Amino acid sequence: TTLDELVQKASLTENQKIGIAHFEDFQERIPRAEVTKHGDIVRRALYRLDPTFEVTIGGSYRRGAKDSGDIDFIITRPDADIDHVRNVVVGQLVPNLFSTGFLAAALAATSGDGSKWHGACCLPGQTQWRRIDFLLVPWAEMGAALIYFTGNDIFNRSMRLLASKKGYRLNQRGLYKDV
Repeated sequence: TTLDELVQKASLTENQKIGIAHFEDFQERIPRAEVTKHGDIVRRALYRLDPTFEVTIGGSYRRGAKDSGDIDFIITRPDADIDHVRNVVVGQLVPNLFSTGFLAAALAATSGDGSKWHGACCLPGQTQWRRIDFLLVPWAEMGAALIYFTGNDIFNRSMRLLASKKGYRLNQRGLYKDV
């Protein structure tokens, strides 16, 4: 019935233990100014690797909200495919951010296309962990990704329904006819 009881009596994965240990941190909303600071750190680190990458903070931050539940980074590079974006972000950026202490934990990565990396981060000099997602997007899919990873769930469902009524399919990768 409590988190303490869960820790004592259940067999937990490492990620579940992290979630419990930082439950309060992950529940707290992140002020907009703090999200901006996280964004500055990620951008600087990525631009040192390749200044042609583009980083957009999505979700509620992009919608102009005063706070966010987590920090979603939409990452792409002009004329790059998903393999190149993944190789730079997961192969170089993530290890670099771990070495500086900014990234605190890797929580999950998508299998298959490898287009998402989920973890936790902490600003320098702070102790509070924040949830962070890297959403890796090939250049050709950036327009659809911006819609999908900016809009809230109601907006996204409404857009997909409208597309469906007009004979299209809309998802984070694009708009498709006759599917």
